[in-house]
Amino acid sequence: MNNLGPYRVVDLTAPPEAFEERMLGKDRYFIEETHDYHTKIGFDSHAGTHVEMPRHWWDGLPDLTVSWGGHFVRRGVRLLLSVMGDRNGMVTPADLERTNGGQVRRGDLVLLDSQAKGEPFKKPRPAEDHRPELGIEAALWLREKKVGAVAFGDGVAIEHNDLESARFHAVLMPEGVMLVENVRNGEALSDDIFLAIFAPPPIQGVDAFPVRMLAIEGVPGFRTEKAHHGDTEDAEKGADDEAD
Repeated sequence: MNNLGPYRVVDLTAPPEAFEERMLGKDRYFIEETHDYHTKIGFDSHAGTHVEMPRHWWDGLPDLTVSWGGHFVRRGVRLLLSVMGDRNGMVTPADLERTNGGQVRRGDLVLLDSQAKGEPFKKPRPAEDHRPELGIEAALWLREKKVGAVAFGDGVAIEHNDLESARFHAVLMPEGVMLVENVRNGEALSDDIFLAIFAPPPIQGVDAFPVRMLAIEGVPGFRTEKAHHGDTEDAEKGADDEAD
């Protein structure tokens, strides 16, 4: 994390080794004419922390070239879910509503997390992995809230129930909702409300891409309402303008 004047920056990106697992090759070469180095890189589009565009679910949906750059800059809301039993079941609307407390607004990026940490996408599921699972019930609640993006911290699981994972995607992606997977370091946040930045390059036809996800805390309009009452109207107006 780092301080930027009055603001606090928290890096929510997975460590380098999470990207290396999906790396297909790195070819560093020297250019005689300009006397410098370049690197040809090959990797899976879902390497490390990555944003999944609706095209991930169906070819006719938006890819990385969405016209407005601010698509990837949003009000972020962290929902820290309770741990539910020895082998957690599916997250319910009641779980989300209890954690939400009225914070989630239209167009938000919702960061789902819990204190039950585990290594994302590790199969078979380790016996000590007690992360709550996400499925269709959670997706329906998020769709009703008209969120713009959903991020998965390392305290929730989306990968252990293939049918429910598919349903989660099928409910949200046709609505234009982006998914940010393999998010880390959520426990470093000091506020549940923040400015979220997760911008990929605008490459045509690509369904997903690695991102450096940052949370900026303390920005007016993007911080906890109770502490800063004057910011809420401007933030809500911005979300409505985007939807229009």
